Amino acid sequence: MSKDKLSIPNIPQEQNYVIAYIDILGIRDKIAHQDDKQVFKDIYYQFLLADRIMPQVELFEAQDIKVKIFSDNILFAYPVKDSFDKEDVYLSYRKLVDYLGFFLHSIANKGILFRGAITFDKLMINDLLVWGEGLVKVVYLEENVAIYPRIILSEELLKIFDEFAISGIEYEEKFSCLKDFDNCVFFNLFDYEDTQATESLLYYAKKHIKENIEKEREGKNRSKILQKYCWFENYLIEVEKEYTAIRTNLEQEN
Repeated sequence: MSKDKLSIPNIPQEQNYVIAYIDILGIRDKIAHQDDKQVFKDIYYQFLLADRIMPQVELFEAQDIKVKIFSDNILFAYPVKDSFDKEDVYLSYRKLVDYLGFFLHSIANKGILFRGAITFDKLMINDLLVWGEGLVKVVYLEENVAIYPRIILSEELLKIFDEFAISGIEYEEKFSCLKDFDNCVFFNLFDYEDTQATESLLYYAKKHIKENIEKEREGKNRSKILQKYCWFENYLIEVEKEYTAIRTNLEQEN
């Protein structure tokens, strides 16, 4: 009696990607208490919106973005055509954070906070699996280094980007990032050129973070949770100061 031979599919090729790994904060408690349905709807809807809008953005190749969602963790990966060409690494980073920024803007407007990291490394990814050193590194950064509601950039990315940056200001503008008090460089959620989006996000993010801080202080008063909320509140205050100064200068020039 003959046995059918097992057909083994081709193993996915390892490739260089710019990789972002995000943890949606506070979701585990909601899932445990079966209070996660609205949050899930908000997150899922924003992904559908990003998939519909981002392909309309110039030079954005929507078919290249890889997204994997597992519970409260999300992985984004954008391929790098030539890993030896730093310009290609930068272009892949730019495309990934354009997509990521749109998504994070949308959920921050709903009061949903997040923490994560972005790196550049090798990865195997298809419909079945995500595997590789890049995943291990970016998860480690999210779990052990990011700490606050911010998306930090890895040393590998920063070394590549140093060649593009002439000054600190250009560095922040070109890569949409800021340096924190602990010298971690993180993705800046706000785009000062988009006045309406900036004002809307500032308003709703401040409103939600204030409510969350008040609820935490009245309830369990967990110091680690409060620490994260207070970091994000301070970030919003600094952003608002910077944005107000930029807007004032533009108004004076006009």
